[in-house]
Amino acid sequence: MKAVVYYEHGGADKLIYEEREKPKIGEGEALIKVEACALNRLDILTRRGVVKTTATLPHILGGDIVGYIEEQKGSNLEIGTPVLVYTAITCGRCQACLSGKENRCQFLKMIGFHTDGGYAEYVRVPIRNLIPLNPKIPLEEYAAIPIDYTTVWHALVERGSLKVGESILIWAGGSGAGTVACRLAKLMGATVFTTVGSADKAEKAKSFADYVFNHYTDDVPKSVKEATGGRGVDVVLDYVGSATWRKSLECLAVGGRMITFGGLSGFSGDVDIRAFYTRHLTLIGTYYGTKPDLHKALEFVEKGLLRPIIDSIYPLKDAQSAHIRMEESKHFGKILLKP
Repeated sequence: MKAVVYYEHGGADKLIYEEREKPKIGEGEALIKVEACALNRLDILTRRGVVKTTATLPHILGGDIVGYIEEQKGSNLEIGTPVLVYTAITCGRCQACLSGKENRCQFLKMIGFHTDGGYAEYVRVPIRNLIPLNPKIPLEEYAAIPIDYTTVWHALVERGSLKVGESILIWAGGSGAGTVACRLAKLMGATVFTTVGSADKAEKAKSFADYVFNHYTDDVPKSVKEATGGRGVDVVLDYVGSATWRKSLECLAVGGRMITFGGLSGFSGDVDIRAFYTRHLTLIGTYYGTKPDLHKALEFVEKGLLRPIIDSIYPLKDAQSAHIRMEESKHFGKILLKP
């Protein structure tokens, strides 16, 4: 099969399109013929070696996968069934898994991070990770869903408890996660503030956000305070990390909540402890989400409420170009690869 692999950490030029052996499956596994695989910032960080993984090199990236069952051992799913892949591989036996919190599994692994992923014509996954589809949108678009939709749903609904009438600042509203978070927050009845990096992206973001700022040129905390009469917002969703951490705290109203599930610009941030306790702030960490989160998000997609925003589609052989587009933040929405 054809696949994109990297043999050493570094720039996008380390991604190599080559012939690889088709994966062999065992009991309880399925071989998926990949229809499309979406890019994630985690792919970039993993390729660079910024985020460490236990995967051995050479490695195949890609955790956002949609495709068809080519082979399977241990289920009654028919060959050729279109399926979406839930990205987290869990043990199914620990306390977290048995209590419905599989994203907290102590043995959790992520497809495309800890194991070979979907930057290939075929990928091997556990059968229990498959979600059979009756596609309501083009099948390739489902590749935009597993990681961003599951993570955002869990962050805003399950962990953040966003409520009707609240206000929320979402950094990087033109990203894959940002375009999902802004629209979901609007559907939940929140007033949405977001940031983007260009005038072109700002025009696009205005279709789903109440206030749009430029995170490169605007004083975001000042702008948020002016728009809220000095109060600040109830919630900030910050997955940018070091570059925005202190600004996020400045944007919060008294009693506000800050949600984080990433650190694209770095994983360290100063905390004014006194500000936390005197302003009654709450910091909420969250990582990925559960399979029920993914199912609930899928319902919104298939009802036409949260259709993925696709920036561009690249042939698998052009993965280097796709990575460069993401690294230069030229995209608005998701970038897909198609074998």
